[in-house]
Amino acid sequence: MKYTKQEKLDIGRRIYDSEITRYQAAELYKICEGTARTYMRMYRDANNLPAKNCKQQKCNIIRPDSPALSANTDDFQSMTKEELIRELLKARIAEARLKKGYAVKGGWYSNSIRQEEYQVVLELSGEFPVKLICETMNIQRSSFYAWKKKLAHPSTRMKSLLSNILLFKEYHAKFPSHGYRWLNAKIRLDTGLVLSDAYAHKCCKITGIKSQAKHYKYKKPGDSYRVFPNLLMTEIQIDGPLQCIVSDMTAFYVKGIYYELTLYMDLWNNEIVSHSLSSKRGDRMTYISGLEDLIALKKQYPEYEMILHSDQGSVYTSKAFNDLLPMYSITHSMSRAGTPTDNAAMEAINGWIKAEMFTDFHVTGERPVVDEVKEYIHFFNEQRPAYSLNYLTPTQYRKLHYERISD
Repeated sequence: MKYTKQEKLDIGRRIYDSEITRYQAAELYKICEGTARTYMRMYRDANNLPAKNCKQQKCNIIRPDSPALSANTDDFQSMTKEELIRELLKARIAEARLKKGYAVKGGWYSNSIRQEEYQVVLELSGEFPVKLICETMNIQRSSFYAWKKKLAHPSTRMKSLLSNILLFKEYHAKFPSHGYRWLNAKIRLDTGLVLSDAYAHKCCKITGIKSQAKHYKYKKPGDSYRVFPNLLMTEIQIDGPLQCIVSDMTAFYVKGIYYELTLYMDLWNNEIVSHSLSSKRGDRMTYISGLEDLIALKKQYPEYEMILHSDQGSVYTSKAFNDLLPMYSITHSMSRAGTPTDNAAMEAINGWIKAEMFTDFHVTGERPVVDEVKEYIHFFNEQRPAYSLNYLTPTQYRKLHYERISD
């Protein structure tokens, strides 16, 4: 609504003479509070009146060469007690939002910001009336009290969410190298609690749970030269245990001591069927020892035709290594030179094993490393759920296979 100059001065007079407050004027004349203040100043300046409620000696203290200071002082001195309280409240709200690290623009709230706003109301309710805080922050009091009631008496659904969040935090503290899918599978395996991956992701997102392991990608292929043909590139059928074994060596340090770990893994169910550890760099007996354990296992199932796949490392191409294989009906297969993706499953397991041994199992060398590695291999086969096995452990997957065959 538009007012004439005389009408504006009349509104300003009523405010100046304390007939009404700025807020009452804003509501009565359908104007904003800032406009009401402007009208009051127009009346004051037109009649050469002092600032409202300002004593003369206090006015004399203000230096004439500080117009900004004079204006700010006039603003506060012209306010009523109610107006000062509201300005103080606005300052406290702005401070609380700044501490929480968010801002409100245009009166629109996301759900997360709405929760933060309720927290601000709760924090300031000890200093200011809830009604005044909610009016200033443009929040419905009923909504705030409903939120407060839920906070004091959480629903069954909320209690369940909080309980599951704590469970995921507990498991992530034990296995920080894994993300929400694996943690969900491990919880299901240990406790029987069945949660969807989407729900597990929600729990982990709330608490900021992420995998701490570093994963590597291999992209560059090598030359096509092969000592033995790569049988994995052919359409071979792997439908049972011990049909195809993949092998590789990985190295790591514990307390400055170099170790080489050679693994033999069943490609069918990712079960580590043989392993050997050495603290001697380039120790050929590490490979041979692991192979002898594999051969001992193969003797129990002479009917199986086994493929052993490896890279073109010097030990795998050696005469001593390859002379043993035909004696036990084991066919050797090799990756292309410089192409770890030809043995991708084994390379991936190597990365996971080192991440889990040091991040989750905290292998430090306080105990014999060979014992710590042995304990981890047992965990890998017996207690570690695998995504490729529908979150069963390798041992569970093998036993389930034999049960199906026997039925």
